[in-house]
Amino acid sequence: MGGIGFVATYLEYRNKGVMKAIMIDALERMRHHGQTIPVLAPYSTSFYRHFGWELFQEQLQFSCELSTIGADPKLMNEVKRTSFDRVNAAVWHDIKQFHNPLANSRDSMMQRSDA
Repeated sequence: MGGIGFVATYLEYRNKGVMKAIMIDALERMRHHGQTIPVLAPYSTSFYRHFGWELFQEQLQFSCELSTIGADPKLMNEVKRTSFDRVNAAVWHDIKQFHNPLANSRDSMMQRSDA
């Protein structure tokens, strides 16, 4: 079994075949490694059903208030991007100092290391 989850692209790369190429490459790599059952965690069942995927178990959904997860409504829909081609050690240190304490207190967040 090989798994694919949390697949996404930046808005400016949508409808240009980027995700299709990534998905095909992932499936080919799984096949090469003997993983004959690909499992996908889709964001949209109908979207992936269009490409031949099908559900094999029910979805789990939950909702909560923004205040519960500590989100600041003033920052919603704000995206900040940076390039890591040349990592600025001070900026990366600040990112880890901000992110890692949050990751310790929330589900499904990973600690960020220098790697």
